[in-house]
Amino acid sequence: MKGKVVALLGILNLCWLLIGGGVFSALEWQNESVQRVSYEDYRSRLLQNYSCLTEEEVTNFITVGEKYYSRVRHSFLGSDTSNWDFGNSIFFSSTVITTIGYGHISPSTYGGQAFLVPYALIGIPLCGLMLNGIGENIGGYVTKKKEQYKKTAGVLVMLILFLLFLVFMVLIPSAIFLALEGWSYHISIYYSFVTLTTIGFGDYVPGQNAAQRMVYRLAILCWFMIGLSWMAVILNQVSTFL
Repeated sequence: MKGKVVALLGILNLCWLLIGGGVFSALEWQNESVQRVSYEDYRSRLLQNYSCLTEEEVTNFITVGEKYYSRVRHSFLGSDTSNWDFGNSIFFSSTVITTIGYGHISPSTYGGQAFLVPYALIGIPLCGLMLNGIGENIGGYVTKKKEQYKKTAGVLVMLILFLLFLVFMVLIPSAIFLALEGWSYHISIYYSFVTLTTIGFGDYVPGQNAAQRMVYRLAILCWFMIGLSWMAVILNQVSTFL
């Protein structure tokens, strides 16, 4: 795939992310605000009216709390920042088209859920084409080097590719997560692996600190794309060698 085609696909993916960010933000932000107000209103009334809660009341409070917590748990619990502002909607869109799908937030309105289907059907193949194009260009260069130095050197090239991936896409980003997120280093490595293999459990999600969310999450988006492309190159080289 030619470099110009890959660049065009990159621009199309960026535009698609911006479209997704705008639409999801427009569809979900207001609904999240309503849920936040409902939760806070219920919690305030409960705490004001009962100085000593019974077991039934505690159970009821937890049930209602979990209902709203499951949808907007990172919004009104410890933060005033919305999960569905423009920047975070772009971040959500990136987890859709890369199929990482953390699951820490998801559309809860009819419009958001309906829009997700065509958005993913177009965005996932578009992102896949871009990553494949990047992988082909890098892989083509690696293949030329392997042909120059025969089979033994080919193994060495694959090893170097893997080590570079390990250092620049896993170990260094994990150190950054350690510093910014407060996670332990082994959890940061675990998160990096789960993300770059697109497993995406959603048990750890970066950028929940309101002060750093926008720029930080955009940087993570770039890390997604580079890391997934690099992973594709490694898998392609391994399969070709085998």
